[in-house]
Amino acid sequence: GLSRTGIAFTLGYSPEPVDTIDQTNSTLVIDEIIQYASSMKVSAIVLGLPVHKNGTDAAQTNVTRLFANDLACSVLANCGPNVPVLYWDERYTSKEAAARSRTKHQNGNLCGTLDAEAACIILESFYKDN
Repeated sequence: GLSRTGIAFTLGYSPEPVDTIDQTNSTLVIDEIIQYASSMKVSAIVLGLPVHKNGTDAAQTNVTRLFANDLACSVLANCGPNVPVLYWDERYTSKEAAARSRTKHQNGNLCGTLDAEAACIILESFYKDN
């Protein structure tokens, strides 16, 4: 995202929200993603792609693609050629994440949990369709 990036991982087919990178500098976000990817020895990185409700590109779509290109270059340099960076439709994941977080944290503050939960939903959707 523009201000926060959710991180989720899966062992097998059970994604779990892990962290939220609260950073606007894309270079620093990429560095943190690379740290996670290296330490977890990931086999792929799935990146949410923001599009309009009808599936067409939004303004943020191109920003995300530019970020993904920089991320893919860094992944190649740090993790090798066998870790692809893949796009996945992220429509409605923030709304679903808010609903899930309200259920999990009925009396708590949702700030900081939504982005990681949305990342988890993106992974769930990815695995469901692949």
